[in-house]
Amino acid sequence: MTELMKSKGGIAKFQEMSKDWENNPKILRKIIENLSEKIDELQAKATAYDRLMSGKPTLKELANILGRAVVVDASGNIESFAGEPIIDLRYGFWYLNEDDEDYEDDRFLIPRDIVDFTGDWKDSLTLPDGWED
Repeated sequence: MTELMKSKGGIAKFQEMSKDWENNPKILRKIIENLSEKIDELQAKATAYDRLMSGKPTLKELANILGRAVVVDASGNIESFAGEPIIDLRYGFWYLNEDDEDYEDDRFLIPRDIVDFTGDWKDSLTLPDGWED
């Protein structure tokens, strides 16, 4: 790490704060809080990085990439719809209403092995950002 990074980044802040911790226990608590927050942030980044490097996007990432709704049906098929689909619990699939303006551009299948999904198909409706009411 360069000296500039050390002087500008979080390390310098913690080094300066730690000099006074013996005289002020509140500073030590603040250092611990700051380090805990930083650790949580880095753990979240590491988890996201590991998932990203696996090459399998989440349903939300896929919906945002495609700009379309993404769902999983009861048999595990992953589908993308141009509009917001309706669930058919009886038969275990999703469909677009025939009156929907996007009906002609109905749906297409997405290979299962390229998506990271482990939830319940009934809760799988995933809309791209900006589609929510």
